Amino acid sequence: VFTRKALWSGASKVIAIEPAPENLECLRRNFAAEIADGRVVLYPKGIWDKDDVLKLRVDPNDSARDTFVRQIDDAQFIEAPLTTVDKMVVELGLRQVDFIKMDIEGAEQKAIVGARNTIAKFRPRMALCIYHIKGDDTMVPKLVHDAVSDYKVSQTCLCALDRMQPEVAFFN
Repeated sequence: VFTRKALWSGASKVIAIEPAPENLECLRRNFAAEIADGRVVLYPKGIWDKDDVLKLRVDPNDSARDTFVRQIDDAQFIEAPLTTVDKMVVELGLRQVDFIKMDIEGAEQKAIVGARNTIAKFRPRMALCIYHIKGDDTMVPKLVHDAVSDYKVSQTCLCALDRMQPEVAFFN
């Protein structure tokens, strides 16, 4: 969904990072034309704080919940490669990074550590989920501010019947 919104908003190139085979296939089908013309680049790895191969927990009922970090009842497991944002930027030869969006099911803290150079060099605007793991709402902004101390940050909250919790942190 975000890839489509980014294109509709005028992005000239979107790097769609996705380690799960089922989700990669959906991206290939839904963005075939954009992939062919170079506006969408599929990157078939997960993002982490170092190169690694880990077990990806695949949710048999909801592929949007696939995770390297959180527990999932009845999960299936696949081995998936991981890298850092910093290495991916070099590998793809990106001369500019304007925006980073992360909703990566609890891996946001690890991913920010592996994106420090990219964040410091390009100062992209960012929308980062901060609700998957207890403490994300304080640690994710701290890790970003360790890379660039003067980012302005605002947060949105999820208001449910039984609770209100931070959901997304925006950096600019």
